[in-house]
Amino acid sequence: MTHAYFTTRLAIRHWKESDASALFKLASDPEIGPIAEWAPHRSVEESLNIIRNVFIPQKEFYAVLRRSDKTLIGCVGLILGNANVPLAENEAEIGYWIGRDYWHQGYATEAAEWMLEQGFSRLGLRTLFATCASVNERSERLLRRLNFKFIGNRMSDNALVDEYQPQKVWKFSKKPTGKSNHHKQLPNNSLAHISKKSVQKNCKKTPEKFVNYKNLYYLCTRNRETD
Repeated sequence: MTHAYFTTRLAIRHWKESDASALFKLASDPEIGPIAEWAPHRSVEESLNIIRNVFIPQKEFYAVLRRSDKTLIGCVGLILGNANVPLAENEAEIGYWIGRDYWHQGYATEAAEWMLEQGFSRLGLRTLFATCASVNERSERLLRRLNFKFIGNRMSDNALVDEYQPQKVWKFSKKPTGKSNHHKQLPNNSLAHISKKSVQKNCKKTPEKFVNYKNLYYLCTRNRETD
């Protein structure tokens, strides 16, 4: 039996292969995937493959169900490895989506709040990042409600079209309990000398895809120090 976590209105549990049909019903909607830069699912078989090869291997990816009737309504999770931004130790990227029939009811906020709490309390994370398409106003409003801070722009390298698409990068840090400043955001004047050339020299990511080179340099050099 799959263990479920509960919020006021949601049941949140790991994905199961038997979720494939319900996932396809949600993820085949062209209003859901493209704005998050993944293609709408074309078949139940494709949804099953994604559950097997993407959701289940990611230990912190969860199915979001409406608690009252156990209807699958979306997905929430933490990316702990190959994320959209460089990650240091005790960092992750949060992701989420909710089916269109369940928009404007606060479900995404409720699921994301639960995921934040899990990340900080159970997993011991100190910083969470999030990315969203620049045109995704709903996601941007949600991140602002959760007190994420906008830190820069990037050009997505996971676009469904032949050209890169702009994304906004957001950050939420747990207040430190010690005196270490290792994860403290650097002041703007300390990055004044950073140029595109410096990023090319110091960052594993492709700097041409990023708009804010100073934020990228900070993220990459910090990540390199902890590799």
